[in-house]
Amino acid sequence: MKCFRLIVIVFLMHMLSLSLLFAAESRYSGKRWGFSHMIATPGADFAWSKDGRHLYFRVVSNDISYIYRIRDVWKIIKGQTVPGKLKTELLYTIRYPVKFFKFSPDLTKAAYSVPEGGGYALFTVTFGSSPQARRLTFGMAPEWSPKGDKIAFYFMGSNGKYGIATINPDGSGLKILSALGDWSPVWSPDGKSLAFISSREYSGSSEYSNIYVMRLNPLSIMQITRDKNTFQKNVRWSPVGRKLVYETYRGVELIDVPPAKRKLIVNAGEYPIGHAFKPFFSPDGRWIFYRKERGMGIFQYNTQEEVIIGGSNAWWYTELGPYGEKIVFSILGSGPQGGVWVVEAFDY
Repeated sequence: MKCFRLIVIVFLMHMLSLSLLFAAESRYSGKRWGFSHMIATPGADFAWSKDGRHLYFRVVSNDISYIYRIRDVWKIIKGQTVPGKLKTELLYTIRYPVKFFKFSPDLTKAAYSVPEGGGYALFTVTFGSSPQARRLTFGMAPEWSPKGDKIAFYFMGSNGKYGIATINPDGSGLKILSALGDWSPVWSPDGKSLAFISSREYSGSSEYSNIYVMRLNPLSIMQITRDKNTFQKNVRWSPVGRKLVYETYRGVELIDVPPAKRKLIVNAGEYPIGHAFKPFFSPDGRWIFYRKERGMGIFQYNTQEEVIIGGSNAWWYTELGPYGEKIVFSILGSGPQGGVWVVEAFDY
């Protein structure tokens, strides 16, 4: 009897694994993709609300940044917007050139950098009826922690090398974590680690770099890639924090954390020199999205399945919706194709 129960349990687990694998394979296969033109002005730094209803972004004109929200984006149905139903709100205006910009996880605040004294100063702003900007410190490329209680950034140290630090959104609690030639920190999903790019192997001042992961408490650093005379960039964590996807001279690669398996997902030889793939994971962590020369590719790294979303123009500032079925992107230019678009996957 016990043997029979064990066989049943094993069978059910096998069927469950097959169903999950099938779901992973079919999530984007056999889908139609509908395009909706949201506004005629290109946007940047997109962020979705957690329920997928609202879209936040930045529009730049004459070095002035306008922070907008489009409400009720869920009213896009199969590639068609409901006429007169989309509402655009101006949340804030930054009257300085902005180099880096990032919304907080709850979308009530933003962090950004502006030029100051030959470097960049780090600011935050809280949206509301009378938003006020707050200068925090010198810094670039702010990255909010998953809880929104810390901001990681990088700075130019007195030794002429980049370093990584964290700070509270109110300007308190500044903590210098490194100053050896490290930049572009990215929080892990649990907020306990930072992945970053470093040229510390090359005296901190070379164009060559590798990927490292810094655990914050207690502080420890682990080298993830060990390439020679090459670079990595645009690192993103998987939703469960066990893998990293990134760009290198070879194309788009995937690696385990701690470093183990490493896989080439997209071959850079198929694309123009200088092409940026900007890879990121789907919410379930099974698919990797990457920017093609025009349009996007979606790759299932376990099954090798690939889905292509076509386009006649290059897509910029792409960001996936929280449920993985909508992608927002910009097409640069002022023609009929220029502006902010949303592409949506749906069944036949």
